[in-house]
Amino acid sequence: MRNPLFLLLLGAGVVAGLGCGDDTTATGGGGSGGGDGGNPSTGGGGNPSTGGGGQAQGGGGQAQGGDGPGGMGPGYSCEAAVGTVGTITLEDVASVGTGAVQLKSAPGDPERLYIVKQDGQILIYEDGTLNPTPFLDVSDLIRGGVGGEEGLLGLAFHPDFATNGRFFIHYSANGDGDSTVGEFHATPGATTADPDQVQLVLSHFTDEGNHNGGAVEFGNDGYLYISLGDGGAQNDPGCDAQNLGNLLGKIIRVDVDATPDGEGYPAAAGNPDGEKYYHVGFRNPWRMSFDVCTGDLYIGDVGQNSREEVDHAQAADGPLNFGWPMREGTIAHNNDCVDPPTDIVEPITDYAQQGNGSVTGGYVYRGSDSPSLRGWYFYADFMFGLFNRVRVVDGAVVEGPTPVGVGVENVGAFGIDGNGEVYVVEYSGNIRKIVAN
Repeated sequence: MRNPLFLLLLGAGVVAGLGCGDDTTATGGGGSGGGDGGNPSTGGGGNPSTGGGGQAQGGGGQAQGGDGPGGMGPGYSCEAAVGTVGTITLEDVASVGTGAVQLKSAPGDPERLYIVKQDGQILIYEDGTLNPTPFLDVSDLIRGGVGGEEGLLGLAFHPDFATNGRFFIHYSANGDGDSTVGEFHATPGATTADPDQVQLVLSHFTDEGNHNGGAVEFGNDGYLYISLGDGGAQNDPGCDAQNLGNLLGKIIRVDVDATPDGEGYPAAAGNPDGEKYYHVGFRNPWRMSFDVCTGDLYIGDVGQNSREEVDHAQAADGPLNFGWPMREGTIAHNNDCVDPPTDIVEPITDYAQQGNGSVTGGYVYRGSDSPSLRGWYFYADFMFGLFNRVRVVDGAVVEGPTPVGVGVENVGAFGIDGNGEVYVVEYSGNIRKIVAN
């Protein structure tokens, strides 16, 4: 499959393909042979979007400030949906330039939007205006940037950010490109952060520049979850996603409130064998997210040549194995792994690539502006415009997947604010809010 990461979107003048399906460069922990690529999120060449995530223990979220559940903003609601879903539209919010890969609010400040750009900048949008000075600029710290699968890929605020100012970013380190998570600090309420890294959280080798995962999120248990891809080689010939001797193809779970050592923060309590990994068996988990109301984790895992999938872990499930490379979506794949597991968890939904594809995982809507959307999880495809919603209760799909009926392009990520409103983040830089009439 061609490398979508280097496809030129002529109409927008944007190099795109973040999280695509199959690579052409040999990457990865132990495999030779060509890659697949196109979406930083898929490992193939172009979509940063695939992140993984872990599983939130307990419900409720721990963000401080606000009147909603777990200290979220007053618009955030865990109440049941009201009415039936009508026509869904996308409301234009802002345009921030090529390379937008994430959007979220900080705990205690539900209205301010932080927008992550792959070139190393985090921008602030508030009161209808984009601040001229970035909140953070780490362009000198990263390798890669717009148009590839490396660069600045993810952002997570500490649940107590409103008082301690701690936040964390996922990036490809300048020089060797190692998948790295670092801790930074900002004075609560300030519009700029200290540009110096406070503490290394995690660093892991990657032989190639694709399949980096890129997500970093706090679960409801207060632990930090980090997604890493399988290292890049086509079909994961070294079976790294199942190899418990490294962290490739896994979702990592660490305790950032514990004392760090020279290798970062320690494994969270309850991890398998006391190791840093938690969930295993991913190809390129570009984007993941937690539902604050249930603690459930949703993971968009970019496929190889056939299927794209959305995985799901309930808050009480414990560590799970999602099957790559023995499974691609719901079909059998590479069975060359030694002693393949038998306890593989199937995705809640998957779909055919239609010749090219790269799933972008999203968020569960929990806002008040469109109450009929509460409980629906939104996801899209970076390459061919698929835009779906699905509703999951107690680990089972109860409605959908249902096409949203709105045309979208190059969705590198979704975003959510502190009031539970969900946004589409187009890689071209357009930020659009999901609204149901």
